[in-house]
Amino acid sequence: MNEPNSVARQIYPLIRRRLFPLWLASAWPYALEAGCMISIAIAIHWTGPMGSPADRWHSMSGLIKTGIILAFVAGIFLPLDLGAAGVAMIVKSDRQGEGLDLNSFVSRLASIVWLAVPLSISIGAASIFMTGLFLVPWSSFVMPALATAQANPRTAVRRSLGFSLRRFAPLLGLALATGVAQSSAFLAFFVCRMAAGDGEWRVGIIVGWSLFAAMMSIVAMTRSVTLALLYLDAVRSEEVLRAPQLI
Repeated sequence: MNEPNSVARQIYPLIRRRLFPLWLASAWPYALEAGCMISIAIAIHWTGPMGSPADRWHSMSGLIKTGIILAFVAGIFLPLDLGAAGVAMIVKSDRQGEGLDLNSFVSRLASIVWLAVPLSISIGAASIFMTGLFLVPWSSFVMPALATAQANPRTAVRRSLGFSLRRFAPLLGLALATGVAQSSAFLAFFVCRMAAGDGEWRVGIIVGWSLFAAMMSIVAMTRSVTLALLYLDAVRSEEVLRAPQLI
């Protein structure tokens, strides 16, 4: 009953204790995204004037439009989900009193990327185009389950859906808070871009995406730590309930 309150009390001490690895696990996907977006923007500008955005869109083939939509979905959800997976590994190792060096972290993350990427994009697309916000809490534990699975990752993902339903209220609140913070980061990017104008567009793009990545790394770290603690506590609660009662 008091589990969300218990988790809330654990967040700050855990972040203070493992700040750098937690931040690094959350920041690298956004640094990569910012680098890609900056490179794409510079490449587009180098091709010269191409008309209005509407003209560009109408001139594209259906395949290219589909690719752009998927890239948009991936840009919103994939860095957040990859960060959640990495942070969950660190939180679990901290809970168990074990160390997690860089080689072990990269090896574990690489072993689940093949499933994490399509899951993230699929759930993200469904969240945007089908069921909206209410799918986000329902699927929030997927990445922590995938990252901390002891056996079959598919089984862990299926179990995570049941855990999410039991923690729907705190997960919905977390999703709302993350959405507000993510919107603020996008707004900061657009303010930088507009303030730079066309004359200094390179500065606007570089500063804007860098600021976006910096803001989202903090947001993602806090969100991911909260998700990992909620998920691990849900797993522990189920294990306690399944354990034989000693008389």
